[in-house]
Amino acid sequence: MSGSSLKNFHMFEALTGNQFKNIVLTTTMWDEVDQATGQRREEELKRTYWSAMIARGSCTQRFDGTTSSALNIIQPLIDDPGKPYVLFLQKEVNELGKVLPQTNAGAILELQYHNLAQQHQELRDKIQKELNGPGRDDQQLQKWLDEYRALSIALQSVPTDVKMSGSRPPTRWRRIEQIFRR
Repeated sequence: MSGSSLKNFHMFEALTGNQFKNIVLTTTMWDEVDQATGQRREEELKRTYWSAMIARGSCTQRFDGTTSSALNIIQPLIDDPGKPYVLFLQKEVNELGKVLPQTNAGAILELQYHNLAQQHQELRDKIQKELNGPGRDDQQLQKWLDEYRALSIALQSVPTDVKMSGSRPPTRWRRIEQIFRR
């Protein structure tokens, strides 16, 4: 599993606990590719990116843009006479009284932020060293500067509350918490 797929998997796990049976992995755009290409891509998704989730009970469905296929996707979730499923995140917030930065999902976001911040700092140090050192490699410097800009943008998009875990959550987290407390 690739880095971003693994991160997404861990986030799903933090949100749902180990309850993957109510997750329907859905493929789309069947009207834009021929059947053989679509099947090949679908198998690659199942084998490469979704295998861990499928092994834990997730199922796959195809959405072809019709109301009928949409109903086929959600029907098993509607028909299940079992107890309504509560997300693990909801349990953490409602039953354990955690604020979102203290939840598993919040911890994952915080770790991702700290990793980004560390990469950002390391790249900044490399750039400084290259600028101050003899025999500057302008091509390498440009590559690092581009990467540094991309990391800067990514860091700016991280919510402030992820950066300051442990304290009372800002308003945005409280609004999200209210949704999950329902």
